[in-house]
Amino acid sequence: MKFYHITTIEKDIQKVLIPHIPDNTLWEEDIEITRISVCPQIDGCIAGISLNEYMDVDGKILIYEIELDENDSDISPWEVLYKKYNVYDAPLTHEYWINHIVEPNKVYEAVVSNVIKSNYVLASPALKKTIIDGLKKLDLFYNRMNRMNVFEISNYCGDNVKTAVKRILTVEKEEENPEIYRKIFGHDMPKEYDYLYIEASYITKYDLSIQKLYN
Repeated sequence: MKFYHITTIEKDIQKVLIPHIPDNTLWEEDIEITRISVCPQIDGCIAGISLNEYMDVDGKILIYEIELDENDSDISPWEVLYKKYNVYDAPLTHEYWINHIVEPNKVYEAVVSNVIKSNYVLASPALKKTIIDGLKKLDLFYNRMNRMNVFEISNYCGDNVKTAVKRILTVEKEEENPEIYRKIFGHDMPKEYDYLYIEASYITKYDLSIQKLYN
């Protein structure tokens, strides 16, 4: 199976790719397992590298093409990353992890231009029941959601559902010693919230021009 790995042009061309901890990991994503992040499509790589403004504008990239057996025991598919290693955007990027050194078949230099980014809600797959229960109370639940993951429910079921998911995953913090606060300040403690999700923007549309092929 063919996979791709990309870096920005500031990094030198690598004859071999070595597993490491990426410097643009997601909130709650595993930061202990060294890996090479790859995707079966270049779209997924570009979306992934654009997270947190790591690549936010038009620019040059290096594209590494790799041939591997997807059933290799040292390769973790996106479904595993999503459920086990907190890679909450894996349903978008279809990212895989390779846990051994690999030698690319080809390396391309390319230019990404005319970038358009889209916003997504990211949350733990463990919150699916919480989200579904909340959507039922708001009369926004559909039976097909039982077959969907949290990412799909949050982002592919319309703006009303997306807004509702954010509301459901915004949890008011329990106040500590509210009576003492009221006695000291003469009013109730301001409400504080825990947000069980994040919003992130990804490159979803772009033009790609291949400039060079390095053998």
